[in-house]
Formats: sequence, C-alpha cells, structure tokens
Amino acid sequence: MAVNNHIYEVAICDDEKIYTDEIEKVLKAELGKYCEEYNIKTFNTADDYLAHLEIAGESDLLVLDVEMPGMDGIGLKDRLNDAGSICSIIFVTNHSEAMPDAFGKNVVGFIDKAVLREKLPIYLKKVMSHKRSDKKLIVDTAKGSIVKASDIVYIKADKKYTVIYCKDKEHLSNKSITEWEEELKGVVFFRCHRSYIVNFSLVKKLNTDKVYLYGDISVPISRKLRGETERRYSDYLIKSI
Repeated sequence: MAVNNHIYEVAICDDEKIYTDEIEKVLKAELGKYCEEYNIKTFNTADDYLAHLEIAGESDLLVLDVEMPGMDGIGLKDRLNDAGSICSIIFVTNHSEAMPDAFGKNVVGFIDKAVLREKLPIYLKKVMSHKRSDKKLIVDTAKGSIVKASDIVYIKADKKYTVIYCKDKEHLSNKSITEWEEELKGVVFFRCHRSYIVNFSLVKKLNTDKVYLYGDISVPISRKLRGETERRYSDYLIKSI
C-alpha cells in the first residue's frame, strides 16, 4: 500500500560509493511497496547534504553513514535536530562502537553494513508503518476541519476553546484541552502544563521550565509536571529508536 500521493524524498549520505550504490539498490527494490512516487539522491559528505537542504528542503528519510570526512553522521544528526528536523534517520556503519551516540530523536535504527541487505528493508518498513499510521483529527466538529496529528506542533487552551498550532497554520477548535489530551493519549503527545499539549516528535530540547519546539517555539512546563515531562520524553526517545 502506498503511503500517499506525496513524492517521498530519500537521501543517502555516505562517502563510499560502493555503499551508496548498494543502499540505493535496496531502496529501489523496496520503496515501490510503499510509495507511488519517490526520489533518491546521494551525497558524499554532510556538507553536501546540508547545501542540498538549503535549496530543496527537508528529506523524508535519510540513510546516513556514521564515519565520513569532515562532519560525521552523528554531527549531522545533531545539526538536523537542532534545526527542528523531522526527517527519519537510519544509520549505517562499519563501526558498531559508535551506536550509543547515534541514538536520538528521529533515529529509526542502526545497521551494520555487513548485514545491510537484510536489515535495511526491516527498518524501511518501520519508517513506512509510522507514516501510514499518521492519525487524521477533526479540529472543529462544526466545520469538519481536519489536520494530521504529525502536523500539530502544540495545542494551547483558550478559555473553553483550544488553538491548534500546526507547522503551517493555526486552527481554533471547539474541543477542550482535556478532550484533546484524551484523544491524543499515547507516546507522542503529552500535556506538560494545564494549558499546553506538545508533540514530542517535534521537540528540539527540554530545560527545567520550557519545551523548545519546531519553528523556534517554546512553551512552558508546569513545576508540578516537570519530572513527568522529562520521564515521558525519555520514554518517547527510547521507543522511537
């Protein structure tokens, strides 16, 4: 089943052509199972990939080598996270000792290059399963306005209404913050304050009293929920690996 009509953008970043060719071959064999249309682009360095982002925008999936000249894969992952990226990342490497540093937000898996052909289809299926399960939500029951859960950055209570802040626009909803909390119950969304629900998949970082989100947005964490917010975000990161 195809993910949707969106052209799925895949990037491969590895300094060794033998591996970019092999990764591309596996992806071409597998992507047709999930996508009606897709593009695959290859890059030899992190800097080349970052330059591409400036022109073409974010990829949907990045298959990323850990060890590369200049900025390595871990550094590129951290740079993307700091910028609020939501691109899924699959690491590939011959250096399994680097695995602990490769974990983090948006990282789907870590593959030893010796088993690339066997493992890459498994992690690709995991990425695509997440894409297909992206929940569609009715924002306003009167108007029937619908948004995808993955597009919601955060929700803010506004008296008896709520404002849904998405990546590209805002929606006024006639649902209460408590109704949204119940509807979005699970791993990804969390109510960090009596007036705010945040999307953990779009979090850049936490500190003791704020959540920093996609688009240089910050929302408060209540003192009462500080510890629970940190624990739930840690759980989210572990489960997203």
